[in-house]
Amino acid sequence: MSDLVTQPSWDPSQFKLQTDGTFRISIRGMAAMAGVDHAGIVRSLRSAGDENPLPCARSLLLQGFYPGDVSSWGETGGIPENAAPFILEHYGINATSPSAQARAVLLAFSRVGINAYLKERLGVSQVRDTPIPTLPPAHQVDTEFAVFMSDVVAKAGGDAKESLAVSFTVLARKHPEYKDVFLENQRLLCPAKEAFGNPTQVLECLEKELGTETINRLTSMAKDSGVISRNDKRLLVNAILCERKLPVRTGVARRGAASYATTSEGARYAREETRPANYADDGAWVPQLMWKLDTTVNVIITFIKDNLKVV
Repeated sequence: MSDLVTQPSWDPSQFKLQTDGTFRISIRGMAAMAGVDHAGIVRSLRSAGDENPLPCARSLLLQGFYPGDVSSWGETGGIPENAAPFILEHYGINATSPSAQARAVLLAFSRVGINAYLKERLGVSQVRDTPIPTLPPAHQVDTEFAVFMSDVVAKAGGDAKESLAVSFTVLARKHPEYKDVFLENQRLLCPAKEAFGNPTQVLECLEKELGTETINRLTSMAKDSGVISRNDKRLLVNAILCERKLPVRTGVARRGAASYATTSEGARYAREETRPANYADDGAWVPQLMWKLDTTVNVIITFIKDNLKVV
């Protein structure tokens, strides 16, 4: 695989392997992969929160990355590996002066994926790797007790999977260093019966139903009237949901805290999930509202038809 592309050597210290096996890539490391000046990547990523972000940042936003996360990657541990292909695609294909090296790297990992490519290219032993810890006795005892309780619930006529899933929430709080393991397995135990999505996915469904032109026009109207602070369609989604009194702003501006919480009415349409944060490399998880896609989209469309008279 390394024979597919000839490149100057990369500094392994710019590629940090996380405990979950994925990489965080510094901006300098990303620039080395793409064969471009790192200052250009810095400018583009920082523009993600602007009204008119630069092309590379705009391509990332179209893939569902959040502006605040993208603009802070240079300050909070680096670029997540799942963003790297889109950055390379921009510089290797879509840029005004495409980089031959960026295209070559894209070709190199197209068959095996970027994670396998980086591990082979860098050599895992050379990377500042944090080993995955083994499960200590205290965690094992708690987990065994959770399984015991699920058996008790089942014998009493309850749902053993649901009981174990609830226990995993408790264990994730008690043992935060293992919360990613507990919470991901919780989702395996109780998969959603109805599709849930974040505001970006709600927006995608709205555009399919109403058309991109209509949503763009509504967003511009909301920006001009001061309802939203910038011409961002995701802000429009949140503004309409707030107008329907489904979520409320928490008023908490720090990272690691939820920006919105559901009202009693909103709880019919949304649930709070703890998800990995894109902006951190320390295993941080943050609470996010996930909305029932079909019902939430219908609520928004009804609001638009009744109040905005544009469809």
